[in-house]
Amino acid sequence: MASKLIRHLDLPCYMFDCRECLRPSSFMDIAQELAAAGSADGGFSDQDIAEHGLVWILARMKVVFNKIPHRCDSVTAETWHRGLSGPYFIRDYRLLDADGGVAVASTSTWIIMDTASRRAMRGDRITDIIPSSPQCGEEAVGELAGKIIFPKDAPETVVAQHEVVYSDLDYNGHANNAKYTLWALDALPSELTTSRSPREITINFNNEAHLGDVISLLLHSSGDTYIIEGRSNGLQVFIEEIKI
Repeated sequence: MASKLIRHLDLPCYMFDCRECLRPSSFMDIAQELAAAGSADGGFSDQDIAEHGLVWILARMKVVFNKIPHRCDSVTAETWHRGLSGPYFIRDYRLLDADGGVAVASTSTWIIMDTASRRAMRGDRITDIIPSSPQCGEEAVGELAGKIIFPKDAPETVVAQHEVVYSDLDYNGHANNAKYTLWALDALPSELTTSRSPREITINFNNEAHLGDVISLLLHSSGDTYIIEGRSNGLQVFIEEIKI
């Protein structure tokens, strides 16, 4: 089993925003593809674990933007299985620029769910399917993505709403995880998002969103930190912290 999956990417123009900077949601798209390819390379893809009645669930993700890739840039993408942290499986990612510098670093936290019981499986109980030891000893981001809490004393003001539509859906039939970051950034003031790029994003994925669901977006800001919570039908779908 290889220590890392490495791919050289020429980033297409549709991944960039009005400032010719890589959209954070585009990195999420890249990471999603890397995760699928990396798990398949290790022998524990969606299809591999489905044979055991299991499914991968992305729980949390943290992304640090050191140097935003620009339109026409070529990058080297890396991913690797970082091993276990308690009940969670950790997968890390990097985008390296043409000089080998780390442009984007990310870590993601996954759980394995039993499709029959709909319960999470402890990682140490399924090491015959997915190895507990890391493929690579490196840490793209030292601190794992933490739990985000909307401040209790903050006003719960809905700043935007989004109805889940066809273009939000992925092959699983629910809103793709990268869409949450799009909705979150769209909820921020446009004068901010069209002039500056995020330097760090952390997101907790808590519930699925389906076609026709209306997501209410609540916003709290403190300095250069913004917390956006997406709620639907009384449930927290996601909560995201964006530092700009």
